[in-house]
Amino acid sequence: LWHALDVMQRSADRAVMVGDSETDILAARAAACPVVAVSYGYNGGMSIPDLHPDRMIDHFSQLPTHLVFAP
Repeated sequence: LWHALDVMQRSADRAVMVGDSETDILAARAAACPVVAVSYGYNGGMSIPDLHPDRMIDHFSQLPTHLVFAP
């Protein structure tokens, strides 16, 4: 995640991590990046809501409603 932010020349507060696993959520937290979790996909049997993502979506098409676009 840090590498992607560096390559894109963005700070974590100008990005969002979208993931489906504990690893994704922990990586976002470590980078101080907001995280949107999807309710489907690989989660290793973990309860994704128990990991307290910033937002939770059931379908990728819901993502734009959870984003704030800024210049």
